[in-house]
Amino acid sequence: MFSHFRGDGNFFYCMDTHEALQTYIDSGKIIVRSGRIRLEQTFSHYILEEDQKDVRDLFSACNYGPDGSRLDAVWCANDYQAGIVTQELLARGYTPDNFPIVTGAFCELEAVKNIIASTQSMSVHKYVRALPEETVAMVIGILDGNPVEIHDVREYKGKYGNYSVPVHIIDPVVVTRDNYKEVLIDTGYYTEDELAR
Repeated sequence: MFSHFRGDGNFFYCMDTHEALQTYIDSGKIIVRSGRIRLEQTFSHYILEEDQKDVRDLFSACNYGPDGSRLDAVWCANDYQAGIVTQELLARGYTPDNFPIVTGAFCELEAVKNIIASTQSMSVHKYVRALPEETVAMVIGILDGNPVEIHDVREYKGKYGNYSVPVHIIDPVVVTRDNYKEVLIDTGYYTEDELAR
């Protein structure tokens, strides 16, 4: 299990995911051989050499490899960490035919290439371009007197009072080898040439 750097703005997503995984760890359905199950034990340093050494040392201590201890999955909260894990697994002799599940997020270019090569299972794509488009559409709707689609209301307590903020949610998309063309190429996020290099 590898989460974000402690100061990363996406860290709160790790908390939710970790909480969901903890239920399965507690029930014994997921076994974390390293024993690193508390969230603070899974932080990345975001210093490449340190994170590579951390992955290498952890995998060595657990004897992970095609001829060693069984490794079914590695939860990586982002593509940066997934890339480090993927390189270490390849160095240990795993091939696309016996590769463990490796997760990621943000659909970085190298991660998508790894997904195509079957050395990363998935990544989460956030439609960043959709945010301004949806915002403009909402503003135009408000100016025209049309109702705006609201999915939730979030409550915030601030220095100057409490606020109820209506929220329009744009769901992220799980990208796999089966849908990367539709999600990333057909929408113009990446070109086939970029992914072929």
